Amino acid sequence: MKIHHAASLVAVASLGFAGCATLGGGSTSTAAFAGKDALKARTAELTAKASIASACSSKEPDKGGIIEITGDAAGKLTARVALWRGDPAIGKCIADKAALETVTPLAGPPVSTLWMFTPKDAPPPAQPDKSKVDEGTMQASRNKADVGVQACAQRNLPPEFGSTIHISFYVFPGGKPFAANVTDSNAKDGAYESCALEAVLAGDYPDYQFDGPVPVTLSFKTGNGGPIE
Repeated sequence: MKIHHAASLVAVASLGFAGCATLGGGSTSTAAFAGKDALKARTAELTAKASIASACSSKEPDKGGIIEITGDAAGKLTARVALWRGDPAIGKCIADKAALETVTPLAGPPVSTLWMFTPKDAPPPAQPDKSKVDEGTMQASRNKADVGVQACAQRNLPPEFGSTIHISFYVFPGGKPFAANVTDSNAKDGAYESCALEAVLAGDYPDYQFDGPVPVTLSFKTGNGGPIE
């Protein structure tokens, strides 16, 4: 199979739970978001690890699919199948082998991306039509996520502290979020940023009626948080 890598909502990949533990149950970190360059470098490391998929072979051509891969602060990887069109055993094999890998430690919120596998001669992936979901519907989902983000701020930031955070992720068929990243933040608090990630990933999002990932970026403010310079 050849590999197509979705752009990491890098910086703008991650599991949706409430609370403030590091995503994927890995090493926790209270360090703040390390910046766009660090996010880009970590994403490149995660992408390079996709070569481990060569160990998961099949006698018959496989239709491929998409795996979410996440690196925590200690560099430990976790993986889960986001969407697999071929033999489920192949997707599971790739995810299992990915979980044995490590990358360079990076203090701060976890970083995720998507590994997209397609048959060798498959055409380029189709592009989603975002017009199928109106702005009001997505805004309603954003408002629900904001409740969790504000709760994270109350637990981790000084009262009335002004901050702005941008979180990018992918919405999959059925409205399920995957592969979320903090792509910019001036909060300077890793516990809050990781908690905000999980609040976003715990949300429900519109179904774009698209057989693949749809990139989305949401922004949240706490206190009198203004735009990031």
